[in-house]
This record gives sequence, structure tokens and C-alpha cells, in this order.
Amino acid sequence: MSIPRAADLFGVSRTTMWKWVKSGEIEAIVTPGGHHRISRETIDRFLQKCQTESRLDPATPKKILLVDDDLAMPEWSIPGVSLIPIA
Repeated sequence: MSIPRAADLFGVSRTTMWKWVKSGEIEAIVTPGGHHRISRETIDRFLQKCQTESRLDPATPKKILLVDDDLAMPEWSIPGVSLIPIA
């Protein structure tokens, strides 16, 4: 699979996919013509690794840091999110 196609599959930019290949996160082979290819098995292993290492437990409440220098902070309404102003 080509780098651009793998990037599309993961939903990341081509630059990110290249960084992963260059850093060794994802193994790629180089064809005689100089093109990089990633095997489907490598893609599957990386997906499995990402899912295993994921720290995004759906049951854990998420925290969002909102920084605004406007003292008259507008009213925010995000379903399921409570804002705690810090003075």
C-alpha cells in the first residue's frame, strides 16, 4: 500500500504517515523504483497496537482546557460538559 493510501486509511496527513515510516513506527519496504510500500499485515499490526495503547476510555470523563483572555466570558453550552471558571 502506498504512503498516501495508508495515510487516508488512518485518517492522518501524508506528512504524519511519512514521520511514522521514517521513525520506524510503521515498517515500509522500498521498491526497486524507489517507492515506499506498507504491507497490509503491517497496517493491521499498527492498528492493533494503536487500539491496545489507546488511553481514550469512553467511560472516563474528558477534560477540556479553554483559555480566553476576554474577562466577559461568553456563555458556552456543550452537551454533557460543565464549565468551571478559574479566577
